[in-house]
Amino acid sequence: MNVPHIPGMGKPRPTPPGPVRALFPGGGGRGTCWQVVRYCLVGGVNTLIDVSILNALLWRFPTHNMQLLVVENSVAYAGGAVSSFFLNKYWTFRRKQQPTRQEVGRFLLSVALEILSNNALLWLAGMALSPFMANVIVWGNISKLLAVAANAVLSYLLMRFWIFASGTQDRAIPKGASPPTAEEPENMKEIPSQFP
Repeated sequence: MNVPHIPGMGKPRPTPPGPVRALFPGGGGRGTCWQVVRYCLVGGVNTLIDVSILNALLWRFPTHNMQLLVVENSVAYAGGAVSSFFLNKYWTFRRKQQPTRQEVGRFLLSVALEILSNNALLWLAGMALSPFMANVIVWGNISKLLAVAANAVLSYLLMRFWIFASGTQDRAIPKGASPPTAEEPENMKEIPSQFP
């Protein structure tokens, strides 16, 4: 790969191949790294909301019945999903526009898939751990946390590449810039004169 070198600019960085560039647009992954960090922080907040709701339900309706645990988990997961949408849209993926119908529709479909996935993982963990744990709260929480950890990757991929996928109408506007209008298309900006 032949990369031009500009003196004084340090070592040249090779351009990543096409598929890698598609995964990490704009710098070979530097921006995506911080995006993943923000996603994980938002995920922590959502998990706290999710687990808090689940614990309130387990405290109010204690059970070793897997079907009831799955129902309680679905309610808890949906509660965390509400904050997930807004925090991920505006902070993680830096989309500044109002939510679109397409984003909301994709998000609702994504949450339904994630609830199914989370419940399946919860079911497996709960069935495996049930014989070893008599305490319903501990059993429910350990099962839940195992399911959340396994489901986090699916959730990120759905949000990154489908719900909040970069499109021209969804891109964040750089600081100090104004959005293009119909009267002033982006490629028709006035060039400032150097002469008074």
